[in-house]
Amino acid sequence: MVTISRTDLARSTREIIEQVRKGETIMVQSYGEDQIVLLDAIDYRLLKAAAAVFDDAPGGHPDAMKEALRRYLAKDISLAKAAELLGTNRFELMERFDRLGIPIRMPQRPSKKPDKKRTWRCRSFPPRHNACRYRHDRSE
Repeated sequence: MVTISRTDLARSTREIIEQVRKGETIMVQSYGEDQIVLLDAIDYRLLKAAAAVFDDAPGGHPDAMKEALRRYLAKDISLAKAAELLGTNRFELMERFDRLGIPIRMPQRPSKKPDKKRTWRCRSFPPRHNACRYRHDRSE
C-alpha cells in the first residue's frame, strides 16, 4: 500500500487514479494521520461482498458477487468457477484475493504414489545393463 499526502493527491490526481485503477491501494494522510483509502471499485465490491458473507443479518437479496464469494469460501465451487461467475479470469481473481487478504484455495493434485502391487519393468527388454534395479519379466 502506498501512502501519500493530501497535497500529493491534489497535485497529481489523474496519475493517482490511474494507479488505483491498476490495482494499487493508496492511503491518503493528513498531518501524519490516515484519512482515506483509495482502492479499485471491483476490490471495494469484493471486500463488501466478503463482509456480507460473514454477516448473519437476515434479509436482503444476494447479488452475484456475494453469492460467488460465499460459495467459494464455503468450498462449494473452485476459484476458476468463482472467476467465471464474476466475469473475470482466475489469475486476475487470485491477484485481487491476494491484495485483499481473501484466502486462495489451490486445487489439490492427487498423489502419484505407485501401487505396491505394480511390477516395475526396465524400459529396455532384454536389459542392456547388468545391474538393473527393476524386475524383468521375460514372459512378454
